[in-house]
Amino acid sequence: MKVLPITGLLLREYQRNALLLALLVVVPVIFITVSIYNTEDIPLTFLVREGGESESITESMVDVHGAIMVPITAAFLASLVGLFTMLGAARSDSRLMIAGASPLVVTGSRLALILVLSTAVTLVSIGVALIEFRPEVLWSFVTANLLVGLTYALIGGLAALVVGRLGGAYLMFTLPMIDIGIYQDPMLISGEQAFWMKLLPGFGGTRLVLDAGFTSGFDEWTALAAALAWLAALALAVVYVLSSVRHA
Repeated sequence: MKVLPITGLLLREYQRNALLLALLVVVPVIFITVSIYNTEDIPLTFLVREGGESESITESMVDVHGAIMVPITAAFLASLVGLFTMLGAARSDSRLMIAGASPLVVTGSRLALILVLSTAVTLVSIGVALIEFRPEVLWSFVTANLLVGLTYALIGGLAALVVGRLGGAYLMFTLPMIDIGIYQDPMLISGEQAFWMKLLPGFGGTRLVLDAGFTSGFDEWTALAAALAWLAALALAVVYVLSSVRHA
């Protein structure tokens, strides 16, 4: 049994969940649209990186809010996707392995499912934002938000495996807002961020979002390294914990 057929099998379970599908479509529309239309059109000055140096730029708060709401929404929804994807994974994956699938293939399929669903909710969030906001570099803006979404999807999956449904849900309802909605948000932290804020999982992806949204070049190499490091570490953690849970 291969990764793609099993991923398709797992995905069909979610196609029958109308409530989940509605959540993934309706929430971005409400979150992002209401946020943009309720924001005052006043100038906001914040830091970006240009030519390797930090530089202050001034943009409309409407545009800044429109840009930052995409990673906030993508992180929130993708974390829930990861959470629900991993709930009960040990039990259902055991049945797949009894049917002949190898543990490596099943784990790959589970991660592929998280990738597909987190990509879907992130693209919906981007599409809603693009109605009102035009980033400077669209492909980079899309890529940056996909990094945020996948990062938080893995965090959600890890939370499901470690603390379960209730603890994971509470964590995923709070962590994206605390991380991206407060400590990475230029409307709240407009100057240089404290060092510990840069250690949070949303730092790299969110800095890339702002770079793509408001500058024409690419200078956030440190942010890219941080985002990729978090992705690699979280993927390894999910694989390790999932393997441990299966053998418990």
